[in-house]
Amino acid sequence: CITTVGAVPRPPTLVPKGEIRIPRTLAAAVEARLPTGPRIYASSIKPITLYNCLEDGAISALQSYSDEDKEESFYTVSWACGVKGNPFVAAGGVKGIIRVIDVNNETIHKSLVGHGDSVNEIRTQPLKPQLVITASKDESVRLWNVETGICILIFAGAGGHRYEVLSVDFHPTEIYRFASCGMDTTIKIWSMKEFWTYVEKSYTWKDDPSKFPTKFVQFPVFTASVHTNYVDCNRWFGDFILSKSVDNEILLWEPQLKENSPGEGTSDVLQRYPVPMSDIWFIKFSCDFQLSSLAIGNQEGKIYVWDLKSCPPVLITK
Repeated sequence: CITTVGAVPRPPTLVPKGEIRIPRTLAAAVEARLPTGPRIYASSIKPITLYNCLEDGAISALQSYSDEDKEESFYTVSWACGVKGNPFVAAGGVKGIIRVIDVNNETIHKSLVGHGDSVNEIRTQPLKPQLVITASKDESVRLWNVETGICILIFAGAGGHRYEVLSVDFHPTEIYRFASCGMDTTIKIWSMKEFWTYVEKSYTWKDDPSKFPTKFVQFPVFTASVHTNYVDCNRWFGDFILSKSVDNEILLWEPQLKENSPGEGTSDVLQRYPVPMSDIWFIKFSCDFQLSSLAIGNQEGKIYVWDLKSCPPVLITK
């Protein structure tokens, strides 16, 4: 059910100067990238809550969604939108079902069923925001159309991940490309270019979504092993990749693909960003919209913010 919450401004929580504490029940938070209007955030774990960040620094709750399954815990949320521009929030977690919430109508638009285990991350295609990609414990990555509820592509199989997939991210400008990483210590770059006709077909499909000819993609265009342990977060930084394992640091590296040898290539580590006390898995980081800074929390509840445009690395604040 979705509950509309009275938008009463709440005073911000004060913390010691220079230190930000992370709520222990918060699994994910994302900002709506709206050109105008208020700054709206969505957060999870139980329940999913939409907040309005007011100009005076206060925060007011707008909507709250509780799943009908009391055992559901949402690990990840992502903003998306319909073909008419109506805002959606896509959320997934322990049950492996992605709920697509129509924020304007305060209803469930679609429930995306297909994963065989929990969903660890959802990311939206920035150039085509009806498309979301999901990383799952079932060792697969799936591409969905949230407008029609269709599972378009499944990335798994002979060349896929061999353990839980923890993170995914779309390339910021190349619409066909995304990266995934997981507990098998690898980061894989995939291309959808060869299968783009399936994406186009998903917008005009009129039959039952379960009858859509979903395509399996078994081989990535590149696999990198720049870490020796679980890789729990990766993000594109232009054509470079930022990735993190449990080694108290984030790596910036360049994938160098061999055009004539799909799946092969080399990786050059360009920069290291130290993050003390972050040697437990599933601590994710995030970048701002301009890709000028990187923020990450650690197990002590502190947040480190790095300047991505400086070399050597410069810590903006912690």
